[in-house]
Amino acid sequence: MSGQQAIAMVNDLVTVMSKFHEPLPPLGAWRNVAQAANFLSHQDDGRISALLVVYRKVNERIQREVLHPAHGDAHTGNLLATQTGWRC
Repeated sequence: MSGQQAIAMVNDLVTVMSKFHEPLPPLGAWRNVAQAANFLSHQDDGRISALLVVYRKVNERIQREVLHPAHGDAHTGNLLATQTGWRC
């Protein structure tokens, strides 16, 4: 698949997602980050503690923001070969 084909597919995906009006889980992908932060909070490492301070600030901020669904990981390694061609 060419880079141009991949870009076209991502553009199609963005168009479809912009028309999707059903409820989505808020911050669905962020849950994994929160789980990792929770796990790391039990570690005794100053570097991790410093990162967790930043995480908490970001987490508080995004909880108050209006968010829109987006696909931020549509590189060629995340595409599937289907009978009708490559798909995100």
